[in-house]
Amino acid sequence: MDASMLAAIVERTLGRAVFHGDAPVRATIVGSARPVDSGGYSAHISLLAVDGTKLSERSLATEGDCRRLDESIAVVVSLMVDSLEEEASALVIPTRPPRPPVVLPTLLSTLETVAPAAGAPAHASAAIALGFGSGVSTGLLPAIAPFVAMRAEVEPTAFMPIELTLRVHAPSDARVEGAGGQFYALSGELALCPTAKAGRLVRLGVCLGAGAGAIHGSPLGLLGGHSSDSPIVFALAAPSAAVRVAGPFWLRAEAGLLVLLLRETWGFLDGNGNYVQAYRPGIIAPFASLVAEIRADP
Repeated sequence: MDASMLAAIVERTLGRAVFHGDAPVRATIVGSARPVDSGGYSAHISLLAVDGTKLSERSLATEGDCRRLDESIAVVVSLMVDSLEEEASALVIPTRPPRPPVVLPTLLSTLETVAPAAGAPAHASAAIALGFGSGVSTGLLPAIAPFVAMRAEVEPTAFMPIELTLRVHAPSDARVEGAGGQFYALSGELALCPTAKAGRLVRLGVCLGAGAGAIHGSPLGLLGGHSSDSPIVFALAAPSAAVRVAGPFWLRAEAGLLVLLLRETWGFLDGNGNYVQAYRPGIIAPFASLVAEIRADP
């Protein structure tokens, strides 16, 4: 496409005389085009004031036939010319109507490929992790007891991760002279987890939070006993380390302490009517767990 053809397309698109009107010269358009190694073409176009001051410039790139570049150049030049404050000039009715069905798709494609809008606001995003695993605890129930854990974590932009963990602790027994009870526990906590990241492969952190739950007890070797539930309230501190296994899959190890703030005693009356304590949770309940996670990072 030569200069005369480009001028004709621009004037036909704008619907007025631009390059051959009676108005004085307001600006000059210069540009260059060349093939690129990828097999397409690129062009650079500048709009200059009469004194040589650069008013605007654009770079274009297309793949395949150079005619696609011709259409993009025509669109960009039309926009540059239209941005100038034109003085009144005689209107020349084009012999053929403008071609918006061809120009508009080319313009949209060019804007998407070459020049994303400057200063466009970034969309906030958050990392999300879901995990399932198991571990062991002591001090919460009469014996060292296994548990299963379900964990969810959200890491908002510019804030530390927030986790929610639910645990189901397997039953264990407490007996005094053959009588006592069987106990299992349910617990859940909400915690803030400051985390340090070593690239995208390792995460080191510590979770600090609070939680609550219940211990369920059923009588063993007792006549007339009944099952009951006892609430627990605790604070939590748990360091952790996580390693990326492959893709979104992570393996997370955690070891920490539950500090029980509310705990009740379990017992029964013996044959002489004396109260016998069967079990009471400890103040400190250590635990350790291993959780497989799926993590979606922004």
